[in-house]
Amino acid sequence: MWKRLSHSRAVFEKRRRAWFAERDAKREEAQVVKEKLVREADAIADSTDWGATAAEFRTLMTRWKTAGQAPRGADDELWNSFKAAQDRFFSARSAAFAERDASLGENLAAKKLLLKDAEALVPVKDAAAARTQLRTIQDKWAAIGHVPRSDRDGVEKRLQAVEQAIREHEDTRWRRSNPEAHARATATVEQLTKSLAKLDRELAVAERAGDKAGVRKATEAIAARREWLAQAEQSLAEFSA
Repeated sequence: MWKRLSHSRAVFEKRRRAWFAERDAKREEAQVVKEKLVREADAIADSTDWGATAAEFRTLMTRWKTAGQAPRGADDELWNSFKAAQDRFFSARSAAFAERDASLGENLAAKKLLLKDAEALVPVKDAAAARTQLRTIQDKWAAIGHVPRSDRDGVEKRLQAVEQAIREHEDTRWRRSNPEAHARATATVEQLTKSLAKLDRELAVAERAGDKAGVRKATEAIAARREWLAQAEQSLAEFSA
């Protein structure tokens, strides 16, 4: 019985020593890996390439988690060193972002002042003068720089609306001064005027002949032509507006 007990104890002790030896070997390997990770973190901690470096730190953290546990005393010390490098970078990034946000807020205020000048150009009275003033505003706008992303679309759309109003006014003025369009409008008015005169004569003939169907047909045609003529005359009048 003693021999059997002694043999069992020997087998257990052998397996226990092997397990501890394997664990210690893995912890030593983890220590080597984490020491390397600390050096890599220290090397990028002062970087100002915020986006890329933040991604690198996320990768380092993933590698840290998969490295395993180093010997207890060493593991705590290595973690403190790694975290100090990480905190140094992210604290600097937060300070830079806070400074940038303050600057972007000032840019937004400056652009809102320019928007007041731009929106005062609408409704457009003198397209050429409005276009000149808008170019000056746009140059100042570009020189100011970026604004907070959440406000960017709003202020840009307001400035674009002013530019669109000036462009539409210019297009309207061009159409009114277009000799071909003026000639077409004049021809349309003349054609409808002649058509109405002809229909008036046809109506008179139908009335004298007592042709009720002819009277009705001519009356309906005259009403339609008069409506078309009013629209055509309005279009022609715009050329002299």
